[in-house]
Amino acid sequence: MKKFFLLAVTMFVAVNVSTAQANSMPREEMCVGGVGYGCMFSYVKEVFGEPAECRTFDGVDVHGCTWIYSPQFSVTGRTFGNPVSEEMTVVAFSLKDDSLTLPDGLTGADVISTCRTIPTCR
Repeated sequence: MKKFFLLAVTMFVAVNVSTAQANSMPREEMCVGGVGYGCMFSYVKEVFGEPAECRTFDGVDVHGCTWIYSPQFSVTGRTFGNPVSEEMTVVAFSLKDDSLTLPDGLTGADVISTCRTIPTCR
């Protein structure tokens, strides 16, 4: 009975660990239309154009800005120096709708294997 219990616990842990690892994706592989973590906001503007709204926030030695393109898509950046938004780097983006169509023809519903073929940052 003790061996069965140890085997059951081992199998439970192995299944849960493998499931957690299967759902993880490195930050460097996450991108929308070629825009990913670490890209400059000037590049974001090249890809998506002017945002509909810009929300800025400032802290001690850090400046941030969220460019809102629609209620379903936004890009957030920050800088530790000059508060000019084009010099900020992307630290997050939010895509809530899989129907977003990008200039290169991709949609939010495209699979990650397709996104991997797009160059991330220039």
